[in-house]
This record gives sequence, C-alpha cells and structure tokens, in this order.
Amino acid sequence: MPELIYASSFQKGSFKLLELGNETVAASLEQCGKLVIKGQREDEAVLCTDNQTYSLHEAPTSNSLLLATPQDDDTMNVVDDLSYIIEIKPCLPRLERITTLLQSTMYAGPAAESSIQGKRLYTYQDMLSLVQASEQELKEGLKSKHAFELDGYYRILDPAFMYNLLDTLANNATLYDIDLQAIPLDGAKTCIRQYPEEGDKIPDAVVIACLDAFGVWREDGVTVALDEYKVCRFIGEYLLSSERGKEWPLEEYVNLWRNLVRKRVQDIFSPDLSMLRGLYTMRERTQLQFMQPQQYLSYFPVSELPNDPLQRFARLFAEKKQWTPDEILPYIEDLAPDQKKKDALLLKYTRTQKSNGQLFYGTRIK
Repeated sequence: MPELIYASSFQKGSFKLLELGNETVAASLEQCGKLVIKGQREDEAVLCTDNQTYSLHEAPTSNSLLLATPQDDDTMNVVDDLSYIIEIKPCLPRLERITTLLQSTMYAGPAAESSIQGKRLYTYQDMLSLVQASEQELKEGLKSKHAFELDGYYRILDPAFMYNLLDTLANNATLYDIDLQAIPLDGAKTCIRQYPEEGDKIPDAVVIACLDAFGVWREDGVTVALDEYKVCRFIGEYLLSSERGKEWPLEEYVNLWRNLVRKRVQDIFSPDLSMLRGLYTMRERTQLQFMQPQQYLSYFPVSELPNDPLQRFARLFAEKKQWTPDEILPYIEDLAPDQKKKDALLLKYTRTQKSNGQLFYGTRIK
C-alpha cells in the first residue's frame, strides 16, 4: 500500500467534493457544457446548467476523506482533508427575484416614466447574473411575468396600468367594431393608444406585453384573441390584491368580480372561482345575523410563498391550521411535478384527520 504524505501545498478546505445524487443528475451535468454557481452574499448558492437549477447543501461525513495525488509508485501526496461533501439536488428556480428587481421601475405609462429617473434598471445579462435560475428557466420566468425589454432594459407592467389598458383595449375595440376574439395587431395598437394620458407614446413593446398578458395569439402571429382565463384571473387577482388582508364575503366578491369583467368584455366571459386557484384562501365565519356559516375569501398567492418545501408548509399552516386536499393542492403543485412526489411531500410535512367525513391536512412540523 502506498505511503501517505501530507504535501507541502496541503491546505484544508481548498477542494470541494460534490455528490451527484443519482444518474439523472450526473448525466444532466455532464451534458450541459457549462456550470454556473449563482448567489448573492445573503443567498444559499445554487448550481445552474443551461436548463436546470440545483441546490447545494453541505453534509458532514462520518469519516474524513483524504484527497491525494500520486508522487511515485510508493508515495501518495495528501493535498486536502475533506470533512463534508456538497449534495446536489434539483430544485425550483428562484424566480421571485425577477419581481423584486423590477418592482421599483414598473412601467405605468409614458407620463410616469420621469418617476423612475435615478432608479436602477436591469439588462438581460444583469437578470441572468442576479436571478438564481438557469437561462431557460429565466426566459420562462420573464415570459410568465410578461416582462419586456424597453431601451435595452427589462420592465414589468404596473397592475393598475394594466387594468386601465385592458379597459382601453376592450372599450375601443367595441367602439371600432373589432371582434375581441380576433383583434389585429394594428387594431390593438390603435385601441391601446387611445389611453387617456399620452397614449400615443405607448411603445410597441408595451402593447405586445399587454396582448400577451390578456390574449392568445392566432397562428398568423398578428391576430390575438382575448382569453377568458387570463382576463378573468387578472381582474380577480387585481380585486383581491387591491385590499390585502381583507376578508371578502364570498357572494359580495363574486358579484363585484363578475360586474368588473362584464364592464370590460360585456357578457362573453364568465368568471369562476376555479380561475383563481393558488390565489386565495377560504374560511367560514358564523355571524349572529345569519343562520348558517358564511364563507370569506382572502388574498394568498402561491407566487409569494417560499420555494423551500419546509418553509412552504410552515407558511401554509401559519395561514390555516387545516386544509382540504382541494385547497392545498394548488399550493404544492410547483414543488412536485407528479402525484408520487406530491404524496411524498404530504406524507413528510402533514398529518391527516377526518371531520364529518371530510379529509383534512394538518401540520407535522414541530
């Protein structure tokens, strides 16, 4: 057996040992071509390939691992003594930073552009560097938030401005006798640029972002149809988020939501609570003036919850002590892509109980 000698260059901790959890992870890392470790000083670092994000966690080893290189047939030089390994596991991209970075410079119309002077704007390369996500995941995240590039910098639309843009688009389409299910791009530009404050200065990029947010493009690429789900969900969330912390009586909320949708797109769309999955919690309250418990809605968007499963479930059970299967599912779907993984998460973090024949999930977290 070769003799082990500590090399003159020995420095503990100069090397890191990565443990690739399974063959799928190993194959992904081998094929990606480039690996990038991302994270600010306050972040837990992640490892990114071109299309996947991986968490990095230090795990102590029961025995020290000596890293050695051969000096000759009889001697090995020890160059490091490793007391832990770094585990690599697939994780969700941390896309919430997109909103954090772009929040202060949201586009709220030409007249409001002077208000962003002196504030930091971010290029695509800035976003790629600062957001803990692979490049593919970042592009998907920017698209999901309807972010757009203006003068070389990424922006997102202010919700109140979007709300008014939708109103302007739908009302003027009706005025010009344009079918809301087949709006030509040029027609959409004409409608949106009737916006009351300097609408004629609204850039094409903003018009496209608006149409992406509310519609579906036809195969010709120049015609868009307003989408029932997108329009109703946006108005429903806008209404809920406008009064954070408020418990809306269910009937009052639904009636107001339907009236707001009808005001903008007449009777072609029908709002339904299924369109608001992952945006609200429901509670029952007993009021003395009512014979039966009344239902109340509160704004609780999944997009604002942590990606870490333990922290996610802790937040869920801080919000409500018990959840039905239908209630909790929208809040864990992004954590687990298939039923087997969903069941594993529920088994790990919850315990079940029945009341009046109804199944409920309670916390297992101590």
